[in-house]
Order: sequence, then C-alpha cells, then structure tokens
Amino acid sequence: SSFASKISRRTYKVEKTLSPQWSRQAFVFDVPEKASYDPRETRRLSILCVVKSSEKFGKDKFLGQAYIHLRNLKDQKEDVGWFPLMGKLGQRDIGRDSVDRVRGSIRLRVHWVHDLTGLIEYNCLWSDRRLETLRRTKVGMKRQLANLQKIAKEKQDCAEFSFVGVPALATMY
Repeated sequence: SSFASKISRRTYKVEKTLSPQWSRQAFVFDVPEKASYDPRETRRLSILCVVKSSEKFGKDKFLGQAYIHLRNLKDQKEDVGWFPLMGKLGQRDIGRDSVDRVRGSIRLRVHWVHDLTGLIEYNCLWSDRRLETLRRTKVGMKRQLANLQKIAKEKQDCAEFSFVGVPALATMY
C-alpha cells in the first residue's frame, strides 16, 4: 500500500511531446519513522506514480502507473532506473500475467533519506549537481560572449571599410 497519509503531488505539464521530461522536479514525502529500521513496516510502503495524458476536453487519459517500493531503496543511496508503467488492475485483468499489463516505462530518480547522515549526503549530491550545471552554463555563456564579440568586431571592420572618400558618379547632360 502507499503511505497511510495518501498525499498526492503533481508535476507541471509537458505539452506536445511523446517523450516528456520533467527537470528539477522533486517531491518530499513524510514516511513513518518506524520504516527506517523495521523491515515489516518498510515492506508495506510504496510510492505510486500515475502518468496521464492531459486532454483539452474531458478527463485526462490514463497512460499507466508505477509502484516504487521503499524496500527496494537501499542504504539511503539514490536509485535511478526505469519503472514499468502498468495498467490498472481491474476485474478483467485478474489472472492475466503482469507482463500483459505493461504499457511502457518511466525513468525516475528516487532517494529515500531517513537520518541526518543521509540528509547531509543528499544535500552534498544535489549541491555537486547544481555546481556542475552552473559550470556548464558558464562555459556556454563564455562561448556566446565570444561569438557576439566576434560579430561586433566584424561589423566594426566592415563599417571602417566603407566607401568613404570615393567620389560620387554624376550623370552629365
């Protein structure tokens, strides 16, 4: 089952694509403290990720759902992987093999932090990622600045080379 609190979170919509990507989307859930040390408690906890297609009119179309079980998240380490999107288990699906219900997959980055050491490691991991993003942005901005300076110099050189001092041709009658 999902967490007892059944708290829902929503991502922002990614429009007009068959391969949506959500960047810098993070959700935090409160997990019962007992789950960090009691395997029986951990076994019953999972996160349900439901994927829908946003429709302009009517209800959004259900595409699939993935369960992320906390028992599979080990040592407070980040888990990045593909999770199968399953169809809803309805009356007609009873007895069907679960492979028949797979509707695709979703790639998720999941991290269960349940103590101070794990929280510090998590913050260091995200800080390192943010610094790397900023470094790449800096390199790109330097490249853009160099291109703009080159274009400005070419325009200046072109303006200096104009036909100043060339006598104008006049027609005589």
